[in-house]
Amino acid sequence: MARVFQQENNSLFQPKILNQFNSDGSAGGEFPITYFIAGKLYQIFGFSYMTLRLIHFIPFVVCLLISLQILFRNFKFRATAVVTLFIMMCSATFMNYAVSPLTDVCAFGFSLLASVLLIDQRRKSSRGKLWLSTVLFALAGLLKISMLLPLFAIVGAFSIQSLVDKNFKVLLKQWLPLVFFSLLPVLVWYVYIAKYNAAHESIYFTTTIRPFWSLSSERFSEILVFNITSWRPIIFSNWIIFILAISSITLLISVKKWKTFEGTFLILLLLGSITYFLLFYVSLEEHDYYYIPFFFLIIAIVGFALKYAEEFMTKNWISALSLLIVFMITWQTAHAAVVKTRETYQGWFNDLDLSENLHDIESFLEDHNIPKTSKFVVPQDESSNISLFFLNRAGYTKLSGVYNEEDLDPLIDKGVDYALVLDTSFYSVTFLQYHITDTIGYHHELGIYKVGHSKWWNPEAEGLSE
Repeated sequence: MARVFQQENNSLFQPKILNQFNSDGSAGGEFPITYFIAGKLYQIFGFSYMTLRLIHFIPFVVCLLISLQILFRNFKFRATAVVTLFIMMCSATFMNYAVSPLTDVCAFGFSLLASVLLIDQRRKSSRGKLWLSTVLFALAGLLKISMLLPLFAIVGAFSIQSLVDKNFKVLLKQWLPLVFFSLLPVLVWYVYIAKYNAAHESIYFTTTIRPFWSLSSERFSEILVFNITSWRPIIFSNWIIFILAISSITLLISVKKWKTFEGTFLILLLLGSITYFLLFYVSLEEHDYYYIPFFFLIIAIVGFALKYAEEFMTKNWISALSLLIVFMITWQTAHAAVVKTRETYQGWFNDLDLSENLHDIESFLEDHNIPKTSKFVVPQDESSNISLFFLNRAGYTKLSGVYNEEDLDPLIDKGVDYALVLDTSFYSVTFLQYHITDTIGYHHELGIYKVGHSKWWNPEAEGLSE
């Protein structure tokens, strides 16, 4: 999307993609402000893989550091504040997506800072913190709506506390306006983008939930087993599970010391995380970054547990020993995450390694005089857009899908000139046998073919005649 913003200079409110699921690629999902900014920077400085990554990574780091500075005031020892936030970085998945073109971790950072500001406001009420939190939550929701999980938990906890204290003035003047103004831009954008997609007959970006009740019991079990056996060891290492278990036990031991806000917040955040899990259950199999919102709950559990644990650190030797144990465990967690990142994601920048042969495919096309205006079909893409991104051409792909013979004719009628087959030994190449008019060549194992209508193409029967 950032590349299209660069090439076509379209406005922020007219997002497009290279994948032509409609007439011209007009489609949108989350608010594309970061992609728009990247596109403008591409125009000024030229294209770079690092530009979009830094646009997402830098705000996250800034939010993380500010959050840490605020947490220093809420912990007896600064070391425990560091561990509270550092634990989320001890996940291979979080490490990977912290330097990703995706907006998830950037939105996580905005939401984290907004949450820390609101919780810190208990120490000293501040209208500035309240409004800054509102802006940050709105940004987080626009970039990734799932990052609003802590908003509902915090506001719900504060609202319940206000009702218990019979402080209705605070409820009406602070917490309800916070929710309203945080959600208003998000709701406005999603209403707009839904109409925008409908007007362009776009089906690329879905703005709907994918709940567990849409599945059969067998399919539900398959996804659950896959998540437990495949995703869990990568996203939540054994060390993270260990820390989470110890922290949960600490909280249960200290349950009588829970304050109204803390207990309500943890319960609401847990219920919100469970609800999110069930509503987006199907997506949790396909995309590991959908697990990132669960780190809000992990941070909360670990943070509150360390806060209560500090009360037992009354003597210097106990404090020193406790902090040493905490840092040893944290170090082991971080080390395990680095190892798992290298194993699972081939290090960082994994999206550039999905197919090494695609990296210089554009120069191959230029050498064969294939113009930028040509459209491609990619029958077995590794994502919905990655091949078209490297080709730097518009066209059509199917995520891990296979076209049939009759599927290609309508796409050719829409302007498809060429086909890219990522693996010529893959059986889907047979769908091309009635359409190939010329074999352009092979770039490593990638096959490039000139295509045309099959002999039985009947646009009148398909209702596509003019």
